[in-house]
Amino acid sequence: MKTSLSKTRQTITNVLLLLLGLLIMSFGIAMYLKAGLGANPLTTLTDGFSKTFSLSVGRASQVIMLGLIIVVFFIDRKRIGIGTIANAFLTGLFINLFMGINFHQPTMLFEAMIFTVAVLAFAVGLAMYVSAGLGEGAVDAFMIIIRDRYNVNLKNARIVLDIILVVFGIILGGSVGIGTIIGTLMTGVIMSRTLHFISVYKKSGKVEEWKMVETKKKMLHIACGEGEVGEYVFLPGSPERTIKIAKYFDSYEKVAQHREHTTYTGYLDGVKVSVTSTGMGGPSTAICMEELIKLGAHTFIRVGTCASTSVKVKKGDVVIPNGAVKMEGTSNHYVPVEYPAVPDFFLLKELEKAAVKLKYDYNVGVSITKDSFYTQIEPETKPVAYELINKWDAYEKSGATNTCMECAPMFVLASTLNCRAAAVLVSATDYKIYSSDAKTYPADFESRPIEVAIEAMRQVIKADQSGRGE
Repeated sequence: MKTSLSKTRQTITNVLLLLLGLLIMSFGIAMYLKAGLGANPLTTLTDGFSKTFSLSVGRASQVIMLGLIIVVFFIDRKRIGIGTIANAFLTGLFINLFMGINFHQPTMLFEAMIFTVAVLAFAVGLAMYVSAGLGEGAVDAFMIIIRDRYNVNLKNARIVLDIILVVFGIILGGSVGIGTIIGTLMTGVIMSRTLHFISVYKKSGKVEEWKMVETKKKMLHIACGEGEVGEYVFLPGSPERTIKIAKYFDSYEKVAQHREHTTYTGYLDGVKVSVTSTGMGGPSTAICMEELIKLGAHTFIRVGTCASTSVKVKKGDVVIPNGAVKMEGTSNHYVPVEYPAVPDFFLLKELEKAAVKLKYDYNVGVSITKDSFYTQIEPETKPVAYELINKWDAYEKSGATNTCMECAPMFVLASTLNCRAAAVLVSATDYKIYSSDAKTYPADFESRPIEVAIEAMRQVIKADQSGRGE
């Protein structure tokens, strides 16, 4: 009964967010045009369309949206929802309502104030609409189709679409100016903050909780607090790699940096996600994951590098571990030594699908998780050289294809805490060719596992939302 009431309350909240978001967004569009300093790309096209075909701005918006919906329907009809239809028709009605507001001989300062209100209203309204989760807007659906069809990240897809909208808008005589640039740049920033606020509100059920987030205790090591991380998290080892991953989000902000742990939080297709660096090795990885889980995270994809231990893996190949040799000590603090270290199978399969889709050479194989870098590349210099050399030889003869320093404890910890974890890596070496020289590190290949992880996480989120996730 409580579950039913909770779902009903959530549905009502989402419908209200949808309607209020469309109302505020439409107000922003009307104010963009009233300010006369240039509008965002879609409004530029709508303005030009209304002038060319002698339609009201609202009716022009409806015609454009309906046309896009028809295109989306024939390409990928699953992207159309009640929110898509509501956006197409209600936005036009609301725009016409607000276009009736008249300002008598506004000064330049007043126009600047109207423009500021327009930017804020459009971004906040759009964020409310997106957070409702009742269907993508026709433009957003078209943007995602571009991303999926041409294998580009969402930001590049948005840039391409915005350019197309502006070009056609200019051709049709739409409003364009400095406001077009400012509005485009600021929308993402304001949306990010608004989506963060709404996420906290939905989670707590009380607006007052938002004010308390900043004062609540932070986790001891990662320095993040409640509401600051998403349920889906990318885990690179290097702090420097966090920003590289965050740039693939639709929007992002830095929320914490403490010790080896740097965290950015943002959104993928309207869902909050985070990236947190674990540092090198099992102990810091385990601490990082435990604290993220305490904050509500449940799905983890490690994004990192590895070294080849097989002729099957070449430098630059994407590697997806299907198990890990526990040549480390951290996992022994969680499970008996006989317990296997394996990733979540559903995540593994999504990572493999993503690698295939992106046309990267890849290997699915057993990884060796070690506690020391130099005992692999210089085992003969260590007092237990005979043991190290024999172990590495045995692991390789047993079919292990790669080695890194975090997979085993990550897989084990996720299993014991009822979470999901998997990893996607890129090989920094060819087989038997190891080096400690930073100049030999293939930094150009780092984008490969990032792109695979982003694409896989998108599909995991989509599956979870539809009830197909495992």
